[in-house]
Amino acid sequence: MNGQALDAVMSFSVAALLYLVTEELLTEAHEVDETPLLTSMFFVGFVALLTIEMLVSSSDEVMLWHGVEASAAI
Repeated sequence: MNGQALDAVMSFSVAALLYLVTEELLTEAHEVDETPLLTSMFFVGFVALLTIEMLVSSSDEVMLWHGVEASAAI
């Protein structure tokens, strides 16, 4: 199997998986009453993970900029 065919199969698989997961989550989301606390905790968690990811990726870029591999720094 060449690289382009593998890319196409993997892309279709990821799209199908995302569709199924989203469909299941949307069905279950309407069964639970939404509260302001639940909504705010979702956004706090999202922002926290986004901030951590940005900090980790920027520290890796700094280490690579100075000639230090990220795996050697761990």
